[in-house]
Amino acid sequence: MEPDDELPPWVVWQQRPFPDANLLFLPGRQATLVDSGFVGHAEETVAWVRAHSAQLDLVVNTHWHADHVGANGLLQAAGAGVAASAPDASAIARRDPGCCLMAY
Repeated sequence: MEPDDELPPWVVWQQRPFPDANLLFLPGRQATLVDSGFVGHAEETVAWVRAHSAQLDLVVNTHWHADHVGANGLLQAAGAGVAASAPDASAIARRDPGCCLMAY
């Protein structure tokens, strides 16, 4: 059984090849993307989101590894907000060099 068969019909899911994070899009009143993939795939992520919605309001990051946050900047520039846990947001705000496993 594919994950698409297990999700509600209003959820849009895209499996990406390892090691990139999969994408989960929740359309609706506040269109939301869960994770955004590597920065090297940012343009592809934006195009995929635009194919499903004219507007993206929010990106929710499950955690701040590089394979989950790469398109955040591009999506923010287009008007989306970004949600994170308090510890992750604090690390980003203080520009922690270990944040997002950037060295990886």
